Amino acid sequence: VDRLLEGDAISAASGVSSALIAVTEKLRREIFRQHSIDEKTVSAVQQRIKSIEEPFCYFVHLNVVYYPFRPRAPYNRCYGDHSFYTRRRNVQLQRSIIDNRPRVYSGDMSIDADALAVIEDLYRGAIRHADDGLRELIKTLENNNQLSETIVIFFGDHGDHLGPRRGGLSGPDRV
Repeated sequence: VDRLLEGDAISAASGVSSALIAVTEKLRREIFRQHSIDEKTVSAVQQRIKSIEEPFCYFVHLNVVYYPFRPRAPYNRCYGDHSFYTRRRNVQLQRSIIDNRPRVYSGDMSIDADALAVIEDLYRGAIRHADDGLRELIKTLENNNQLSETIVIFFGDHGDHLGPRRGGLSGPDRV
């Protein structure tokens, strides 16, 4: 601002431009994550698998299927073409559900059917994202001729908020 008052508008504009570029880049990284932590995990395990010749055991934990569901593109639109604004508001709702889980389970807090549909769409997108990561790991085992000598076990513990028709808990209707 001082430079602008002194007549150095070009320097001030350059500073403002640099700040806007930095903020825009940070937002782009946050909103349109290019690589998720899960993808980095899968990649690291793939590299280790490729270099192992003796028996091994890995427990690979993928986080994309945990609240709040925010699968990156293209997975965020696999099961519903929801706007960015709708997905953003839904993530805020998911955080509220996390904070109020006892109220949801007891039936004191209900989830709007349309919002639940978006949560389900994002959840399924997250599952697709995780499935693709697991598929990549299995492909690596196959390409290294290790799959026939490997036992692969999958664990899952999700869906607790998706209602009785999905096998989860939903207030007094829980199964």
